[in-house]
Amino acid sequence: MKRIEIYNLLWSKTLTEIAQKLEVKYYTLYKISKEYDIPRPKPGYWVQLKYGKQPPIEKLEGDPQLNIDLKVYRELTRSSFKHLLEERINNIQSEYDRDLKVPKRLKNKHPLIIKAKAELDSSKANSYWRSESLIGFYSGNLSISVSNKHASRFLRLIETFILLIEKRGHSIKTRDHKVSILTIYGEKFEIKFREKCVRKDDPDSRWSSTMLVPTGKLSIRVKVKFNDKHWNDGYTLLEEQLAKIVAYLELKAKEIKIEDEERRRRNEELEYERKLESLELYRTQWEEDKKTKILKDAALWENWMRLNSYINYIKKLGIDNPKVNNWLNWADTVSNANDPLGMGLLSYIDSY
Repeated sequence: MKRIEIYNLLWSKTLTEIAQKLEVKYYTLYKISKEYDIPRPKPGYWVQLKYGKQPPIEKLEGDPQLNIDLKVYRELTRSSFKHLLEERINNIQSEYDRDLKVPKRLKNKHPLIIKAKAELDSSKANSYWRSESLIGFYSGNLSISVSNKHASRFLRLIETFILLIEKRGHSIKTRDHKVSILTIYGEKFEIKFREKCVRKDDPDSRWSSTMLVPTGKLSIRVKVKFNDKHWNDGYTLLEEQLAKIVAYLELKAKEIKIEDEERRRRNEELEYERKLESLELYRTQWEEDKKTKILKDAALWENWMRLNSYINYIKKLGIDNPKVNNWLNWADTVSNANDPLGMGLLSYIDSY
C-alpha cells in the first residue's frame, strides 16, 4: 500500500475504522504513521468536521508513492510474541541456569515456603486426613492444593519458581485460599499451584458419593487478563518449563502495559472529543438562542418605540392638569424601565 493511500485514509476515517479495514491493530497503524512520517488528524478534528468547520489538514511531505508492506506488519503482530518468547526463554536459561534447577531437597529459604511446609505438616497430623487426599493451604498461605505423595516435589518446584521470579525483580504474595498474587512489571496476575485430579466413586461412602483423586500431575495456573493459562506435567515436566513460564508472564505483562497505555490514550482522545462536542453543542445552541433573543429584543424595542410615540403624543396635547401630569410621570417611568438599551449599548451587546 502506498504512503499517499494511507495518508488519504487517515484524513477520511478514524484510526479504529482504518485498523479494521486494513486488518491491523490500532497501535500498529499508529506505529506505521510515526515510522513513515505520515501526518494524522489531531484530537477534535472529527468533531469540528461534524459541526461544519474546516480544520486544517497537514500536508504530506516526502515521497507519496513509497510502498508500505502491510503484510509484514500483520505477520510481525502474529509472530513477534512467539519469537520474543523463544528469545527470552533462551536468555533466562543461559543467565539463570543454576537457579532453574529444582533441588532434591527443600531449601526452606523463602518465608512463604516455610509457612506452606508447616501447614502441610499440620494437615498430615489431622486425624481425618487420608494419604490419598488433597491438602489445601488456606488463609495467609500460597494457593496450593496437592497430595502428600507429591507435596515435597511441588514445594521444591514452587520454591525454585519464587526465588527465580524474585531474582528477576518480581514478587509474589498471598491473598486468600483461592489465589495468590504474582506481580510482574507492576502487572498483577492471580496464580494457583494445583495437582490435577479425576473424580471417582468413593469406596468408603455408603451413599454413592464421589471424591477427587490426585493424578500426580502438577499444574501452575495463572489468570492472564480474562483467560486462564495452564502449564502442566506432560511429556515435559513442570521443572523443565519454569523458564518458559517466567518468560511468558514477563512478555504478557509488557504487552498488557502497552495495550493499557494505548487504551488510556484512546480514551483520553475520546474524552477530549466528547468535551469538544459538548462545547460545540453548547455553542450551536447559544447561536440559536441569540437569534431568538434578538428577535424578541426587536419586538420589545418596537413596542417601546410605540409606547414612547404614544406618550409624546399625549405630551404634545399640552394639557396642564395635575392628573395628566401624574399620568405622564408614571408613563415615563414605565418607558424608562422597559427601554431595551437602558443598560447602555455596550452592556447590551455583551449580553450576546
